[in-house]
Amino acid sequence: MSFSKPIIQGVISYKLNNYITISAGNEKNTFGDGYRSLWLSDFAPVYPFLKLESTFWKVKYVNLWSLHDDQSPQGFSNLKWASSHLLSYNVTKWMNLSLFESVVWQDKDTLVNRGPDINYFNPFVFFRPVEYGIGSADNSLLGAGLKFTIDKQYLIYSSFILDEFLFSEIKNRTGWWGNKYGIQFGIKTFDLFKLDGLYSILEFNSVRPFTYSHLSSKQNYGHKNHSLAHPLESNFEEFLVLIGYQKNNLDFSVQYHFQKYGIDSANRNFGGNMFESYVDRTGDYYQKIGQGNLINQHLLIVQLSYMVSALTNTKVFVRLNSLNSKDLNELTKANKVFNFGISSRLWQDQQDY
Repeated sequence: MSFSKPIIQGVISYKLNNYITISAGNEKNTFGDGYRSLWLSDFAPVYPFLKLESTFWKVKYVNLWSLHDDQSPQGFSNLKWASSHLLSYNVTKWMNLSLFESVVWQDKDTLVNRGPDINYFNPFVFFRPVEYGIGSADNSLLGAGLKFTIDKQYLIYSSFILDEFLFSEIKNRTGWWGNKYGIQFGIKTFDLFKLDGLYSILEFNSVRPFTYSHLSSKQNYGHKNHSLAHPLESNFEEFLVLIGYQKNNLDFSVQYHFQKYGIDSANRNFGGNMFESYVDRTGDYYQKIGQGNLINQHLLIVQLSYMVSALTNTKVFVRLNSLNSKDLNELTKANKVFNFGISSRLWQDQQDY
């Protein structure tokens, strides 16, 4: 059986004054400085949102309220809500500090029809104390990021996502399942070798098992069976390098990804699928990245495009995708796809995971 569903997307923005802009629509949002984002990426499908952006002095503060859809079997409601804050502070002309927090709660449960919980709509509140105060088991995330600009040619960035942890368990180094966090390090270069338009990205991402997951998929950090952060969800490490050249209407890039991630096997939850409840985990201790059926994957993407119309983002393009992977049982998969044609690319078609 198949069906089609129309997608309406777009954003309406209004600048209230010199400091505050309000936006609403059905679209994606992105927080972070890397090629990937461990906070909020544009990987998942579009969703309804309301956003308030405040800019003053050296500070940018973003409030984002969004509505998401869970694709698990129908329960009381497949809707869930999220409220997110992003604070970006330019410490100096060359250093920036960012703080991120988000909370996800289900629209209905066995006891109450919560809907858009007013407790999380305060734009200046910290979510974790509110969560404890209302006695909820909502899913809270915290993040921090730091980036440095050097000679306007280099951007060094890092970010951290924290879902849950106990300091005593981290100190004991026992691999406790509840120490759920991820890290990112990267560097971007512009006008490489003093050639105008030549750029590069080097980036490393790592996320521990069970990060972004919760008691049920209606409380995890996902939308329509897609992660709101990294497309590999959790229980992975990724190294990527991208080199590109952009000049006038011409755009050429080569990118390589090495990805190591663990997936479930033998009907056991090893923490790679954030849509599985962490209650069904394999154990409490000695949880490590890559556990389960370990996949080693190599991805190469080469693409060349020429912009025909900037207004509609219409390009003539050629692209080669090469994907090779091997699991613990030496089972290999290899795919090579060559595309060429004309694309309007009004929405993203991601093939880099």
